[in-house]
Amino acid sequence: MNVMVRMSKLEPAYSVIRKFDGKGDDAKKRGSAVLAERLGLTRSAITKWTLPVEQSGTGGYIPHRYYQEILAFAKETDVELDPAEFVVRPEVAA
Repeated sequence: MNVMVRMSKLEPAYSVIRKFDGKGDDAKKRGSAVLAERLGLTRSAITKWTLPVEQSGTGGYIPHRYYQEILAFAKETDVELDPAEFVVRPEVAA
């Protein structure tokens, strides 16, 4: 039987990651690759931030230990990123 696993893109992680699309050394790199390189993580570790807990993800949450580094990188690369964007907004969660 063929089982298709649907990949979710949970918020707020998905939106934060996408802000880094095309940043860094290669303008064609996806945000997950750019952040992985900057944070010293694998791309799949970054992608797990956008997956449900049932799929070994974080449920859309970026681990707190990366907030400051991501915010500093955003400033360096002229990415508009507010610390409030790391939190799920009620209108997105509904």
